[in-house]
Amino acid sequence: MGVHLLIAAGLALVATDASAAGGVPQPGCPTRAERLDLLDEGEQALVEADFGTAETKLRALEGAFSCGQLVEPELLARMWLLEGAWLTLQGDAEQGATSFQAAARVAPATWVSDFGTALRSKYEAAIDREVTGSTTLSLEPDLFRWIGAIDGKPSKFPTSVSPGLHLVQVGASIEDVRFSRIIIAFSDTPVVVVTGLVEPTSTTAQPVPGSPRVVEREKVESPPLALHVGVGGSASFGADPAGPESGTKLSLPIETGVLWHPVDAAWTRLAFVAGPLLTGTYAWTDGAVPTSSPSQLGVHAAGGFSAGQGDLGLQAGWQWPGRFALRGVIAGHVPNSQFRAEGRIGVNVPTTGAPETALDLVLEFTPRLVRRRADPEQES
Repeated sequence: MGVHLLIAAGLALVATDASAAGGVPQPGCPTRAERLDLLDEGEQALVEADFGTAETKLRALEGAFSCGQLVEPELLARMWLLEGAWLTLQGDAEQGATSFQAAARVAPATWVSDFGTALRSKYEAAIDREVTGSTTLSLEPDLFRWIGAIDGKPSKFPTSVSPGLHLVQVGASIEDVRFSRIIIAFSDTPVVVVTGLVEPTSTTAQPVPGSPRVVEREKVESPPLALHVGVGGSASFGADPAGPESGTKLSLPIETGVLWHPVDAAWTRLAFVAGPLLTGTYAWTDGAVPTSSPSQLGVHAAGGFSAGQGDLGLQAGWQWPGRFALRGVIAGHVPNSQFRAEGRIGVNVPTTGAPETALDLVLEFTPRLVRRRADPEQES
């Protein structure tokens, strides 16, 4: 079928689906029973050597995966068995073998007995071939609230897939698919599936033009809570060289805490900090006795605003021994990852002595801790 003609040629393989670009649920999505009817009719047509009808049912079934529920792996395997048999009987045994291998991968125990022993032999020969390697499959744009699935099973993206045919589906939930595409993956050749979907920014779904269907409110995910782990470098300048501290101090701080987005456009953070000094020492007074420390401990709170390109904000904290730390913050996100780079500039204000200029550069890892959805029963 046409999907087998996609060519990678060492470049990222891109698939689009203009019909799903609006992300609007279509009325009259095929039910499971209607998908099974298409499959039964296609299998019957193949057994009767009506190859034109078999192809028509195959194409209709592929289209039925872009609306409604996620596909069941067994149903998908039967579709690929039908495709493999159709291609083989049309004289394209090599492409038929690719379809047979996909069927065996998603549901190894599935077979259509009406196809007979000759096609069964072709099927067994295909699945006996060794398939090695893997590649990365990603979606564009990235998903935030919606879910994606590969071969009928929900998956996070980017993800690793084996070479061969795969069905990619994306939607608001496992019951509400808005996009599907069958792709063929090649080892070590990244696949980028361009969905064209735009997730809603409000809690109310837009009505389908010309449709009397009552559209339910979109269930919005609760704001995510993320872990914050950071490591980097810090420098401070300006202390009196004649005083108890050196004029320049360099340190390697390590941070851990939590990052919370109360809304999409804002963020807050609470973190604890510790790290050794590479040069200089911190001076402080233990009672009446002057002393010094070769390391720092502290806690800070920060917050600000988020945009697609990064974050801006302010940070304030207490740094032992004996100083307040005030910073302006700018951060940039590393694409397609949970990392970000953050720069800070400000002052350290000792409890005794003059303020000093301070600079920090931190690489942060921020995996999500909480990813909740609003309770559908609470939606009105």
